[in-house]
Amino acid sequence: MSKHREATSDVLSRPLASLVVPEVRAEARPEVVRTWDLAERDREILIECGLPTMEQCRLVPHVQEDLLPGLASSRGLAYGLGSFAQYVVGALASSGEVIGVPRTAHSTEAYISSSVAQYVEMMWRWYWISQILEPLSFGLEQYDVVDDFLEFAIRLDPAIESADGTLWPDFIQDQ
Repeated sequence: MSKHREATSDVLSRPLASLVVPEVRAEARPEVVRTWDLAERDREILIECGLPTMEQCRLVPHVQEDLLPGLASSRGLAYGLGSFAQYVVGALASSGEVIGVPRTAHSTEAYISSSVAQYVEMMWRWYWISQILEPLSFGLEQYDVVDDFLEFAIRLDPAIESADGTLWPDFIQDQ
């Protein structure tokens, strides 16, 4: 196994808390997030880990500071989590499902994750995977690393593989 695939395996198996980098972590205000209509685990993981800022991947977290959901989607109101690629990201009130609301009318909403906790975990793992991919050229090793991450993401959240409008496969393969 190559050193890049070994590093990938390490990133995908480490505890989430060990992946958080304070210098790039966007924090969520506990006094706000704890009032949100989300599962307790989703709220606590978001507070504990925050989200990484990865401008090169167009991930710019901005956890809303309002107590009520402020992002309108076709599926209901969502709590704003920032932006990712061409989407404004939000967690649907009650269910916690993470969706992407397109910035333009020419796109459709995207499925991102079944829960905020899974979204936070995938973002931190992608932060580290993107570091592994950076020095690689478009070759077999790069595709192996991307495939390893996508397989992990599907194990973490099986709906990624079957959800209509899922963001992950296309986003990852574009990297």
